[in-house]
Amino acid sequence: MLINSELLCKCLQSLDRRERQRALNDLLEFAVSPENKQEDVIQIYDETYLYILKCYSDKYESCRELASSVVTEFFRRLPKNDYYLQYIVSTLHSRIGQKELIEESEEIRLLLLTQLDSLIDKFRAEKPEKDSDYLLKCYDEIVDILLKELRDNYPSAQRAACSCIRTLAEATPSFHFRAEALVKPLLPLLHHKHSMNRVNAIDTLGIIALHILTNGDCITQIITEISPLLMDSMPLVRKECGKTGCRLIMELRDRYSYFPRLLPLILCCLNDDTPDVRDYIQNLWVKCGQQYYEENENELSKKEIVDDMPLRYPDDIKRPSLGCRALVQRSLKIIQLVLRETTDWKEEVRLHSLKLLWQIILHAEVMTAVHVLDIFPVVAKACADPDKKVEKEALKCAELMGMLMIYKEWFSSCLGTLGDNPKLGYLKAFHSMFSAATRCSCREDVQEIARILHQRDFSHSLNPEYQMYLLKFVDVLIDAQEKTESISEAMENLSFADIEDKTEQYLYHIAIKVAAISYDSDIESLKSFGREILLKLGKNDEKVVMKLHEKYLNSVLETFDCLDADNDGNSEPILLLHGVICLCGFQHDYLDNLKKLILIVWNHGSSDAKVKILSAISIGMMSWDKTINTDLETSSGLLRNFVEEVIQPHLVWKAGASAEGLRTLATATLCSMAQGAQKEVPAILAELAKTFRELVEDNCAATRVYALRSLMNIGPIALEDLRALGYAVIQRLDDPSVEVRDWAARSITKICVNENVMEKTGQNSVNAYMTDIFSSLFLHFEGPELKLRNTIKSSLVILGKAHSEVFVEAYNKAYAIAGASIKEELKEIKMLVVP
Repeated sequence: MLINSELLCKCLQSLDRRERQRALNDLLEFAVSPENKQEDVIQIYDETYLYILKCYSDKYESCRELASSVVTEFFRRLPKNDYYLQYIVSTLHSRIGQKELIEESEEIRLLLLTQLDSLIDKFRAEKPEKDSDYLLKCYDEIVDILLKELRDNYPSAQRAACSCIRTLAEATPSFHFRAEALVKPLLPLLHHKHSMNRVNAIDTLGIIALHILTNGDCITQIITEISPLLMDSMPLVRKECGKTGCRLIMELRDRYSYFPRLLPLILCCLNDDTPDVRDYIQNLWVKCGQQYYEENENELSKKEIVDDMPLRYPDDIKRPSLGCRALVQRSLKIIQLVLRETTDWKEEVRLHSLKLLWQIILHAEVMTAVHVLDIFPVVAKACADPDKKVEKEALKCAELMGMLMIYKEWFSSCLGTLGDNPKLGYLKAFHSMFSAATRCSCREDVQEIARILHQRDFSHSLNPEYQMYLLKFVDVLIDAQEKTESISEAMENLSFADIEDKTEQYLYHIAIKVAAISYDSDIESLKSFGREILLKLGKNDEKVVMKLHEKYLNSVLETFDCLDADNDGNSEPILLLHGVICLCGFQHDYLDNLKKLILIVWNHGSSDAKVKILSAISIGMMSWDKTINTDLETSSGLLRNFVEEVIQPHLVWKAGASAEGLRTLATATLCSMAQGAQKEVPAILAELAKTFRELVEDNCAATRVYALRSLMNIGPIALEDLRALGYAVIQRLDDPSVEVRDWAARSITKICVNENVMEKTGQNSVNAYMTDIFSSLFLHFEGPELKLRNTIKSSLVILGKAHSEVFVEAYNKAYAIAGASIKEELKEIKMLVVP
């Protein structure tokens, strides 16, 4: 049904907004109605389009919106005609393609862009020839509109502009003429706060790159600008990066030269945290590999025949197809770009770079060895990264290299790098590679690693994490050594015996030093692991471990240096010596060397260093009878010399708090020695009787206690020494310290019950001496302390049985003057002594 076009045109020019709206609504209804024939639609449009297009600039937004809708609906029915197209595009250009802002309504701008998109789609070229390209005549105006709208502040308009670009790229073979001009305004959208704008920008730039024919730098810029979005927080953005990478790697002109730059866009997505991204890009990546295989089938089909799976391929990883691997392997110069990024100051960049490196190693497999000298130091540095996520990825890379590369192709070069860099990261990286490697059974390799690790720069570290990894490496080397035993048995025993002894010595050096340094560590797992490794090295037999000490500890002690400096208690040389003494104790074979090192500390070390070593000696002495495997005479001589040279100098009184502390510890060492060397100690302590007389009167209560406890193990002494020491001890019954009084009451029995003295000395002299002792004991028995009274009671019984005559005489005197409350207890004591 026709409408009155003349009337409509008149209404469209009316000053009354309602008239214009009514006319536009009538036209919209006419254009939408399916009952109207195309000829009628064409006729009405021809008669009214100038007036409709004029409404695009109407001052009322509702009229402008209606006008746009009317034209859109008419164009759905109109045939392709470049005359119509040029008029409408020119109108759109005047509204939204000018440098200044003409159309102020965001919604209208979006509506006009949507209309432009539908026009481009309608007038797309059906053939590649230029004659069929309707869009060519108005192409520049379309591009100007898009350039303007890409910079629009309205996010939806920006997305619509991106959609128009993608449609235009498909619709016209002339797109490449100004495709490059669209790149610059698109780049800022990559950093837009709306994720969908970033997604659209990536997709659009990827399509534009396909149509840039000559400017390779522009394509490189596009790829470079897109790459950082692989670390975007939104999975959709990362997915679009991978999708664009796959599109370009399959469709880009001269794409082979861009493989190194395009591969990161894909490989990073294969390690994405979101399963949907990984799976989607994995499917596209398989297609990329298939296409590359088909393009290079002659070469790759031959390689496929000998394409064997590496022996230690990761169980949970599906091996990439030959085409995918070959595509990466021909682009290994990408490694240099990735390695540069792994040292970036941003943790996020380092993390993603290492994930990408892992994928490259996975695809490159044995070809990684070509670049191993470049990769290993960078991965090693990342293995000590303060960010634990980065460290974890670096260790994964090192492990994968060990699995996939041929062992002989990387071992020597990486070991040399490790030897030049005794750092935690290098140790971690090499440990991971060696542990994961499908290695040849070669004892020389194990020995060479052990030789490097036993050097001072490696084995003297105070870093607990470093120590732990060093022990882990020793554990791996012990296992590797055991695996090669069957091979060594099949060959000449002498040559392999030399290798085995040397390797065992190196491994022992590392294990004992780390265990020694970490002996006082607060990390219990490190301490226990160190002892476990020593035990494992000794075939889980403590006796074998002792044999290892006997065999190799002298060579370990020879490597101790810097002891002649003013070291404090926490310095590495002191910790090392302290740990060795505590762990190994004292054996005849290395006692002299150990003693020399201790004397160096006495001459040069600080006070707290001496305290540290004395405490170690105290611990070591407790196992003297277990570690000294000699006869009693030899053992006594060794211990006597050790006490004279090492311990006795600190027992002599010297002024100062430091000297007092050392004296206390030295006395405690005598006490420990009494427990660990029970057969040798009595005679040695007897020789120190004059020294003990001073120690029991020392100003420090702890020294007095240790001295009195040591006297419980003293042997026979001369009467002169006995008298002086006994009087000194009995005077301690008045000591301010409860513990000292108690031990004085106990130790007096050990001093005075001495049959050898009584045989060699006149009885009258002994009786006179014991009379004084009994008098003092009975005097202090009347004191108020119940604990001390019970101790004195026990001592009186023991001494009374040994000297009964003197006891009875002293008892009678004490009983005569004792109070009524004490007499019953005195009677009880006499009954125990003289029934």
